[in-house]
This record gives sequence, C-alpha cells and structure tokens, in this order.
Amino acid sequence: MRCGRPAPGLRRCAGEVGTMKKALYISFLAVVAVGGIIFFTRCELFVGESNYANLGIDLWGSDENPESTSRAISGPTGIGIIAYTVTVTADNMETIQKTVSAGTRYLNMYIPTGKERTVRLDAVIDPDWATANDREHLISFAGERTVDIQPGRFLFLVFTMHEGMMKLLIQDPGNNRVARIPYMNPTDAMWAQANISSVQDIAYDGLGRIYYVTGTNEVMRADAFVPPPSPYFYTIPIASLNAVAVDSRNPLSIIVYAANSFSGSIGWRNIASGTSGTYTPTPLNLNAIYSLRFEDGILYGTGRDTATSNQVVFRYPVGGPATSVTAASANRSWRDVLVKGNRLLVTSYPITPDNVSGIDVYNKNTLAFIGSYGSWTDTPNDDRVGYFYGPHHFIAPSNRKIFVIDDGRPAGAGQNRVISFEKPGSWEDWKTFHAEDLTAGTEFRFYEYSFC
Repeated sequence: MRCGRPAPGLRRCAGEVGTMKKALYISFLAVVAVGGIIFFTRCELFVGESNYANLGIDLWGSDENPESTSRAISGPTGIGIIAYTVTVTADNMETIQKTVSAGTRYLNMYIPTGKERTVRLDAVIDPDWATANDREHLISFAGERTVDIQPGRFLFLVFTMHEGMMKLLIQDPGNNRVARIPYMNPTDAMWAQANISSVQDIAYDGLGRIYYVTGTNEVMRADAFVPPPSPYFYTIPIASLNAVAVDSRNPLSIIVYAANSFSGSIGWRNIASGTSGTYTPTPLNLNAIYSLRFEDGILYGTGRDTATSNQVVFRYPVGGPATSVTAASANRSWRDVLVKGNRLLVTSYPITPDNVSGIDVYNKNTLAFIGSYGSWTDTPNDDRVGYFYGPHHFIAPSNRKIFVIDDGRPAGAGQNRVISFEKPGSWEDWKTFHAEDLTAGTEFRFYEYSFC
C-alpha cells in the first residue's frame, strides 16, 4: 500500500495499522518542510462502511523533536508552539473541534461524512515568542482544506501553514488610527491603537506581517502592529490606493497587489526583486476596484463596470481571463470580499435606506449565487442578531470567525461598530463591539462617517 508517488524532498511514509468501526485500515503519511512551511500529504484509504471518516495528522511531537522536518511549524529561528487545534465546519453540520498539546505526536478525530467539509489546523503560538518576534498581534499559524469526505475512510490532508488566528486590527480612517483588541468585548486595558493616517485597507502575508494602504501610491509594511520609525514602503504603479492583497505562497518572492476606485487596473510589486507592473482583468471592463483578496493564485474583488455602472464581483486568475457577476440590486454597493472554504462572502452596503443589506454568498470557483443574508436597520443601538447598519469591510480575514466593520452614517447611537459571527444566515455567536463603550476608546469613524 502506497501513499502515492512522493515529491522530491519528502520523508518516507510513516505507517500505522489499527481498527475503526470494526474495519481494518492502514494509513500512511508523508511530510515535507520547505522554507519553514509544512506540507502534509493526503492519503486516503478505504476502511469500511461508516457515517464517519477518521482524520489523522502527524504532528511529530514538535517540542520534543525540534530538528524534525515533519514539525507542523518550523523556521530558522524556531517558532514557539504551545498547542494544535483542528476545526471542522460545514453548512449542514455543527462545528467540531479538538485541541492537543504541542508535544503530541498524532492528532486523530472522527469527522461526519459529506460534501465540502472545511478542515483547519491551527498551530497556536506562544505569546512570549510572538511579542519577542514582532508578531504580538498573531495568535496562530494555520492551514485549511475543503474536501468531500466519504464513509469509512482514513484521511490525511495537505496543509500549507500561513498566518492564522490574530487579534483584531480595525482600520478607522476617520480617526486616523488603527485600533487593536484581542477579541470582542475587551476591557479598557486590552485596547491599543496606532496613529496611522487614512488607512483604507489591511492585508497580511504568510508570516503574519501587516500591509497598510493609505490612499497614496505606496503600500506600507509593518512587522508589528505599531509601525517602526522607518517602515518598509513599496511603490505601486497606481495612485490613490484603497485595496491591497498579498501573495506569499513563495516566502522568498512575495508579491503585493493594490488597486483604487478610479481605474480598473491592479498594480503589483515583487518586494524581493523590486519589479512591478499592472494587470487588467480582461475581458472585464472595469473603471473602479473597491476590494481585493488573494488565495491560491486567484484575485477576488469587487468593482464597477464601465459601460453599465453596475457593481460586480470578480474572480481573476492572475494573468488569465477574469469572470464576474453583477449585483442583484441596483441599490447595493459591494464593498469587500472574503474567502471561507468554498464560499466567497461579499459585504453588501445599502445605497438607499430601504434596501435590505447584509452578506451575499457565492461559490468561489464558479461565482454561482448561493444566498443573501441579513436585514437593514436604522434603529439606534440596535444589536439584534442579523441586522446591519452598513456592512463594509471584513477584518482579520484568516480568523475562524467572520468579523465585519458595520459602518452607519449617523454619528452616535451605536451605528459604527464591529460585528462577529460564525456563519451568514444562522449567525451563531453574534457579537457587537462599539469603541465608545470603553473609557480608552472613542466612537469609530469609518468610511461613511463624513457623509453624516
């Protein structure tokens, strides 16, 4: 029994024999580390009829074997890991989760069978290590896969570790600051802010470093939450940048993408070589781009069609042909996108007060429409579940939960806030945060505040 043909540099398959649901299984795992990023190979073996499959991850006892090439997290200086957590989610099942200590060799768990199960591995970082290495905002490194799981299988998956759970960095351009809180409903002592003018968007690379755009033709990189006196600046051949995304699949050749709401071109810069240029997502004919998100060679975003002025959501394999869908309502303005599993979430901001607003959901591969969720409100201090004033930008995009800047135009009355939830529509674990609830904070002044 083989795991498949091994790629160059892979370790030999580690074997294990046992029983599951009275059925024999044999499982193998192959692991490779490249530049501190770990790849777990997928091996799937039939083990008998069942309503469950068995997921196994060989963590190789990373604390006890720091030299091992199969550690879930490794790097030139070593990354302090204190625990591993696997989370499995799907639209038709309850979320299941398992956490083990960093010294664990194998992590095994049963997963209900079915389509589009999203399996996520988080390697939780020692806070002391994060602070000492200018990653105080970073909580974990993570990898994620969405797969169909058949009954009676023993399953290994490929995980590419990158930035994962993080504290919430909240761009607040009207106050010329970026706020940081560890989670929703913090105490005064947990509030922190960096005074950065006019931050329009924030992105992260696979090492957890932060990229800000502030309306100029430069992207600013800061390893820590508060930029150093002389941060890195990367010039992009497009002015007035309001959207940024980062391709860090190759840590030695990171590419920064950025765009603005005045043209249909996307600027890019390789921060290692210094080369730069522009892409135009053809055959689309855009005259504005409002948001960008990069994943697995694809740029997702929102923009405006030149001929019709309709709002569009687009999917652009970099350098290849782009596809798009048009907003279902002329009264909606699509502001931001977020990839979750096989879903593409889009914030739908209301143009007219009577428009229902919330989150639109599409298939990320086909852009097929899945559903529109949420209701609009203008009631002061309205924290009802599923009601939005004006969903605008997603924040902390690699977190397990979904976090949204809810941008109400009127000042006061609790209409400028951050919302978090598990899934659109069901809205599990719905929470709201208003900066003015803290002694240390003042009311958020997001993007639409100037229209008050």
